[in-house]
Amino acid sequence: MKRISWIFAFLVLTFLGSCEDDENKSGSVIFWFDGETSHILLDDEAISLTYYVDNEIIGSSATSVYLNESPDCDRESLIKVTKSWEGDDDRTYTYKVIGNNDWEYWSGTVEFENDICMVIELEF
Repeated sequence: MKRISWIFAFLVLTFLGSCEDDENKSGSVIFWFDGETSHILLDDEAISLTYYVDNEIIGSSATSVYLNESPDCDRESLIKVTKSWEGDDDRTYTYKVIGNNDWEYWSGTVEFENDICMVIELEF
């Protein structure tokens, strides 16, 4: 009987341990730019930007609307995307920002980390 109890305990612990790896994770990224970048974009006749993460549109913004300092992730009206996944690894996605003039101003990769909000300043 003790042997069966030990086997049962082992199986329960093994199952619980494997569930930790499948725990849902999520992370966020926000994009922002300052007044200098805004002026450069407006001089380039870009009046709006469209933001893509993983080739999906996540939002758009007017180039005349800018911030004077790095924002908190809780700030309203920012371009923000949250990604969710299972497992232990962080996730890397591509992003790009395209102006209404069809110019791609920024692109790259961003690593989404669990319970972290990354702040990306778009600058020239």
